[in-house]
Amino acid sequence: MIGDLTQREDELGGKTLVVVGIGRIGGRLAQLGKAFGMRVIGIRRDPAGGANGADEVHGIAALPQVLPQADFVALTCPLTPETTGLINAAALASMKPSAYLVNVAAPARRASDDGCRCWPAPAPMAGLPAPASRHL
Repeated sequence: MIGDLTQREDELGGKTLVVVGIGRIGGRLAQLGKAFGMRVIGIRRDPAGGANGADEVHGIAALPQVLPQADFVALTCPLTPETTGLINAAALASMKPSAYLVNVAAPARRASDDGCRCWPAPAPMAGLPAPASRHL
């Protein structure tokens, strides 16, 4: 542990986590975020279904208003016509430059035909080749 706070990378406490798909998996992620002192905003098809551990919950239509608040966005939503291509260039542009996007869901949640690309691939592990291209 680094005692000098200026030398630490960052702390999760006080950050905002947006969980898109606040069902069983997203609800567990919300609980973990709360354990780290994060503010958790849930997005679900039907907000009346409950917060599942989030501080607040909104419908999918509110995503454009919620994304600019996020330090972390976790996609845990099921694949439906409504969620296909949910994260596109406009959604990424609305996020903070320092925000992280974690896609635990299937790749169709993001629009790869939109010209979006992930940041550079990490270095290969244990002699495995790095992927040639990683679309977002």
